[in-house]
Amino acid sequence: MNQYLENHFAKVFTAILFAWIAGLFVPLIASSFHLSPAFQVVSKLLYKSVCLQLPERTLSINNSPFPVCARCLGIYCGFGIVLIFGIIKKFKMMTLFVIFAVCFPMLIDVGRLILHISTYSKAAACFTGGLFGIASSNLYLQFYYSQFRKLNEK
Repeated sequence: MNQYLENHFAKVFTAILFAWIAGLFVPLIASSFHLSPAFQVVSKLLYKSVCLQLPERTLSINNSPFPVCARCLGIYCGFGIVLIFGIIKKFKMMTLFVIFAVCFPMLIDVGRLILHISTYSKAAACFTGGLFGIASSNLYLQFYYSQFRKLNEK
């Protein structure tokens, strides 16, 4: 592996994550400034690889839909917010037990949909997705901090 990339993998990967999360908002910004609808088409194609993008499960702002469903949007927003704060100021990480406990509401939400116990709720999906994003961001930050410890030891 390239020496630079090896030494700065966490920073490069984190920059890519930020770009991916920021890309969710490009179509909304484009529609606000009456830019080409091509932005929505491109972002929809880009995020199709990670989300079903069902119109009835997608949140919209000013009649401009996000390129992902409510659950994915919650995951990305929760992940991104914790990531920003975690990089600006190192904070105490969640234990694995807490991480699993925070992920549990999403498992219940998905389970109730699979078992047809109730119908889909955009608010519940976004909220439980946000919790999952917070938990997964904590796992990523543990990796991120460990990479910097390795760099400081060299």
